[in-house]
Amino acid sequence: MEETKVHSAKEAISLYDCLKGFNSEEVLDENNRWHCPHCKVDVQASKTMSLYRLPRILIIHLKRFRRSESTSKKISVLVDYPINKLDMSGCVMKTARVCETEYRLFGVTNHYGGTGGGHYTAICYNPVLEKWLESDDSFVTPIAESKVVTSAGYVLFYQRVNSSTN
Repeated sequence: MEETKVHSAKEAISLYDCLKGFNSEEVLDENNRWHCPHCKVDVQASKTMSLYRLPRILIIHLKRFRRSESTSKKISVLVDYPINKLDMSGCVMKTARVCETEYRLFGVTNHYGGTGGGHYTAICYNPVLEKWLESDDSFVTPIAESKVVTSAGYVLFYQRVNSSTN
């Protein structure tokens, strides 16, 4: 697998690029060899993550921290995630029978700070008020939809659209 490009804080990547990386083949390194049950030898192998079924509620946890042997670093790149139409059809195994693959964002957990500590806020869509609301400790304030996608986005909450099981 190619080395993942490290983006600067001013660049943005799409959520679809992140999902493509999640679904791509990864060659396991020396420390993660696979033990072959037939020949009883540890061999270099590859793995692939695939989705067979899509849930009614989809929770996407963005990788915001990079750790190495001696350091930790927060990844602050803006991940541009869709609000009204996340199409997951490209993320499901080809053999799966999936009809409904469209999702709508209804919540975001944000993380502000670094690896040594930080602060969390939440943004949620209120369907009764038809507004986005930001929760920050004991304060809840309405915010514009244009302020929902930020580089602080950490956990994304989506609900499947047009689902007969809603």
